[in-house]
Amino acid sequence: MNTTFRMQSNPAALFRRWTSRLLVLAGASFAATLGVSGEAAAEGSRNMFPNGIAGARAPMELRADTFYASVVRNRTFVYVYAQAGEYILVGSSNRANGGDVFIYNPQALAFGTRGDETIPATASYTCSAAATLPNYGGGTRGRITTRAAELAGPRNATDTAGPANSWSPCAYQAPSTGLYGVRFTSATGGTSGLAATAASANPQILANEVAAWEVQVRSSAAASTTDINARVFTYAWVGRTGSNGTAAQVNHTLYYVTQDGYRYRQRLNDMDPFAYALYANAQGFVDGGDTLYKSVRGNNQTATALLPAAAAIVAQAAQYPIFFSDVSGTDVNVTLTALGIATVPPVPQVTSVSYTGDVGGATSSFNVGGTFTFMTVNTLSFEIVISRN
Repeated sequence: MNTTFRMQSNPAALFRRWTSRLLVLAGASFAATLGVSGEAAAEGSRNMFPNGIAGARAPMELRADTFYASVVRNRTFVYVYAQAGEYILVGSSNRANGGDVFIYNPQALAFGTRGDETIPATASYTCSAAATLPNYGGGTRGRITTRAAELAGPRNATDTAGPANSWSPCAYQAPSTGLYGVRFTSATGGTSGLAATAASANPQILANEVAAWEVQVRSSAAASTTDINARVFTYAWVGRTGSNGTAAQVNHTLYYVTQDGYRYRQRLNDMDPFAYALYANAQGFVDGGDTLYKSVRGNNQTATALLPAAAAIVAQAAQYPIFFSDVSGTDVNVTLTALGIATVPPVPQVTSVSYTGDVGGATSSFNVGGTFTFMTVNTLSFEIVISRN
């Protein structure tokens, strides 16, 4: 890549930094940089809202009736990578009241647009339906009814072993190796009105969201109660607290991996949204083809139109996978390989650096400046420092 900068003045130092853009949409949208990771957990709401976490729970949004910034539907669609013969275990707090969990086999087009997935007409597996071996389902399976059960996680697929308070999962044996889709549905009974709920409280049963949910991979049906983490991800997390104020402040952690293999951790610290969407891409917001590298405002809760209206500002689509468990180790490598993402970021290189002033050679006029030119390979961020010495 040949990169050129035009200097318009003679400052002591100049820097430009490129980073992956994290889109946070909650009435207004803004971009943020991400930090490194360092925690390990499970795959679902017990990961996002672990034991001892402060603040409120943000249930997963299921409405699918509008878009955030016109690019991400207000519905979270979950992906899971499984190898042939492994078991995908699922459950939710809505299952006891008419809610369901559907699993879809790998698709030729990988479920279409990221953040606005195409749902197959027929599910490959339905949690509520009585299943025949090697699958398990129906009855009381897949029900996460208490906070204690949520934190304990699922028992083994045969429901014969597991820690105290663990719940009986629905279990689908992967017929082939690939990326599966998982969709949670709303409850048809119980408490339908979403209200601000402490993360430590028992999960609500909800009509348009799901409070407690889990997708987990296990190596076998009877023998395994060991979670295989870093297999579950989404391209857009959409949450809804149903309230504002201190009772609805959210604290949770998500993990992102860019297409070139860089890994990040993002934490919400007392964020106070009524509803929000999180997704990431390479450019964030673009104005007339140029990346903004800054926040923008929307005209409503979901920022379906970006302001100012006269500007040609558009949001870019969801691009990078968002994981629910730590991606700093090697567990995630098998999933990244399946996604075609490097497990080690390429080494950046900068060569052929030169500067040409407006007068000629390295000489520049005051307040006019000149042009830096350099060649870069595998460069995501770089810094230009002009030093007197």
